[in-house]
Amino acid sequence: ARERCTVPAMALAWSVRSSNRELLEATRITRPTTPGAAMTGMPSLNIEGAAIGSSLGFAAIGLFNLFAVRKLTGIRFDQKLSVWKPLAAGAMMFLLVVALYNVTAGILGNSISTLLAVGAGATVYGILLIRIRAISPHEIRLLPKGEKLERLLIKLRLIREDRK
Repeated sequence: ARERCTVPAMALAWSVRSSNRELLEATRITRPTTPGAAMTGMPSLNIEGAAIGSSLGFAAIGLFNLFAVRKLTGIRFDQKLSVWKPLAAGAMMFLLVVALYNVTAGILGNSISTLLAVGAGATVYGILLIRIRAISPHEIRLLPKGEKLERLLIKLRLIREDRK
């Protein structure tokens, strides 16, 4: 009779404080890899390979931590809530950021377009997480100043009033 976890899995996975040895043993990984170093050396990717490799490396670490948390605690995660909803919001955010940057770069220049696109992307990602109910009103209340934030989100009609 294990309870299903409603905390996003990645948030919990990143909070695990285990050594690399424990992590590798828990996930049965015998040899760590460095995708950033490998991809930077690819002439077709150059410096962009470092960003891609770092992202892949952090994704792997997150997955290893997730498996370690599952193995060491026995917690089962709601995959729809912990993986698929944030992934969908991230994909929509990515599309917005790329489109906004491409539209504004020729007009505003690289720096301001990047700042605008990243700011809009972060805002849209947060709103999407709330709208697709990847973050519940209860979880918002648990944040510092969460009750004020919840009242603001209700006023903006991003969430419905939740019985406490």
